[in-house]
Amino acid sequence: MTAPSRPVHRDGSAAQRLARADWLLFLDGAAAGDIAAEVLRTPDAAPSPALQARASWHVAYASLRRGDVEAGARALAQARSLYEAAGDAAGLLSCDDLETFLLRGTGRVDEALALHLRIAACTEVERSPLDRYVSHNLRGCTRARLGDTDAMLLDFYHAKEAASACDSPGPTVAALVNLAGCHVDLYNLEEALALARRAWHAAEAAQAWNCAILAAANWILALEGLGQGAACGEVLALLRRREAELPAALLDESASLLAIGHLCMHDLDGARRWLQRSTGHAFGNGDGATALARARACCELAEGRAAEARRVAEAHIAVLDETGSTESPYARMRLLQVATAACEQMGDDTAALRHLRRSFGLLETLVVRGSRAGVIALQVAYETRRAREAQEHAEGDRERLAALNAQLQERMAESQRLNAALQAKMAEAQALQQRLQEQALRDPLTGLHNRRFLAQVIEGRLARAQRTGEGLAVALLDIDHFKRVNDRHGHEAGDQVLVAFARQLQQRLRSSDILCRFGGEEFLLLLDPCDADAVAPLMAQWLDDFRAASVPGAAGPFAGCTFSAGVAFLGRDANGFEALVRVADARLYRAKEAGRARICAA
Repeated sequence: MTAPSRPVHRDGSAAQRLARADWLLFLDGAAAGDIAAEVLRTPDAAPSPALQARASWHVAYASLRRGDVEAGARALAQARSLYEAAGDAAGLLSCDDLETFLLRGTGRVDEALALHLRIAACTEVERSPLDRYVSHNLRGCTRARLGDTDAMLLDFYHAKEAASACDSPGPTVAALVNLAGCHVDLYNLEEALALARRAWHAAEAAQAWNCAILAAANWILALEGLGQGAACGEVLALLRRREAELPAALLDESASLLAIGHLCMHDLDGARRWLQRSTGHAFGNGDGATALARARACCELAEGRAAEARRVAEAHIAVLDETGSTESPYARMRLLQVATAACEQMGDDTAALRHLRRSFGLLETLVVRGSRAGVIALQVAYETRRAREAQEHAEGDRERLAALNAQLQERMAESQRLNAALQAKMAEAQALQQRLQEQALRDPLTGLHNRRFLAQVIEGRLARAQRTGEGLAVALLDIDHFKRVNDRHGHEAGDQVLVAFARQLQQRLRSSDILCRFGGEEFLLLLDPCDADAVAPLMAQWLDDFRAASVPGAAGPFAGCTFSAGVAFLGRDANGFEALVRVADARLYRAKEAGRARICAA
């Protein structure tokens, strides 16, 4: 491919090289910085103070972009001093733009925004298209850090407008890449797809290979989000065709998203190859780390290792929660969806529902953001067309606005449907929680309540009985010779005896009475209220009924099972629950000692 032509200047090598630096600023920022540094190091070129100022500005920008804040601050101070000496208001504003970069890089984001707004208010200063692009672009980055997505998107659209007036294709390529990434993060995926395609072709034509890789990554994410994963093959083929020209380091940093492209095509081997190249470094605003965790978890899930997939996904989710990461809700939502799938495969429905609820919450946020992003994109397109076409297109403008309103209504209806689905899932989760709570309070074999349930209700029952004086009895019932039943008839028959005993008693008890499996073949009965004199005869009748009951066994039905019981009465024997149980247990022991198959109530 023929490289884009570079401008040639007649006024000396320093001016020519700095014009080249301006040209390369968004095609190869490192090269632009190197050119400017060389201008400052070459004394025989004798650059003017204005050229020295511009060269220092380039060095500052290149230093800040590679994260060297100290070097960037030094070069920026030098540029500002030279512009002040020359009284160059436009140059000082360009220094203010880099000052916002410096403030944002040191965590002073609110101060950066305040300075952006002061720069924007200087409308009387005439600035070059390149400087206007830099200003809008840096302001959009600051808005992104502050989470002001509407203003961010408008800033990037303003940057794209300024880029269209630049001599170099670099700002236009960078603007398209930035807008595509914004629309992916804001879940306006159709717009993101269109912008990413344009960004790739523009970057390829300009040989802006760093931007080309980022355009391809946004292209893949948009296709995945739209359910067009098979089309990722086109993007990956373009990358393979240009792999020799693409920066290997940036390919390695973008490996997680390229792996996701292979996963969209069900190419697990291809995904694994890219993951092996991953440096583990995050690109952009941190989404690279989240994409890397998702790609690894997806690979594990595809290979049937749901537990490992869950571990990888949940570990990164925990990091995001702990650090309060500013990565996009879209990246987090995708990771939560993988965690949901892994938990479902493991049968952990509770965890799956938890992750699903969080992903639905993010999806609801994204649907609203995507709707607003679509509105902004359409508004920007509308305003641009209006500026070009003037009054004769007024009727067409009204039709586009109607389409915009219809689109907005459709997006809002989609949001409502998703909200209804989320509410249904929440209700399902609540019902599941109630079922699990009920199961935790019952014995799985007999279906009777267990000790945990008894602990929840006993104090209230005792207090009421003491207040009303209606009487309350605690009985411990133990099936006689239960081990002999297991030995003779088998453990399944023993289980049948326990179930038959539980059912028989449940059929004879009142709704106010409580029967619990207390442990093994031992049961606790709470009779509330009760007539103390009637308890023993009543339980004797239960004993006769149980002795006559037929229970299925391995060798055929058998009967003759009995139980022994000890009964204690509130007030007469003890006042506290534990004390009543001790009395009932002692009487049960006496019933056993006396030959079993009897009731001891005194």
